[in-house]
Amino acid sequence: PPASTVTIGADSFLAVGWTRPAGIQGITTVGQVSVSATAWSSDPSEVITTITNLGNGQESVSARDARPITPGSLRLLRIKVIQTP
Repeated sequence: PPASTVTIGADSFLAVGWTRPAGIQGITTVGQVSVSATAWSSDPSEVITTITNLGNGQESVSARDARPITPGSLRLLRIKVIQTP
């Protein structure tokens, strides 16, 4: 999914979101952030991942950077999808 920005108060945050079938088994989705594209963090203090049941057999998944966008500062956001047994 394409990246977007979310505005909260006076701050803007890098974000990404999509819809998927609710209750999907065998897949874990994790938001990750980085300042270098070599070391990634999924720590909840760095990236906020939210899953909301839409009540129609679908759920909305979103991940956003916990740090506001700062001009001139590199910050990357990605989604890691992990197959689980």
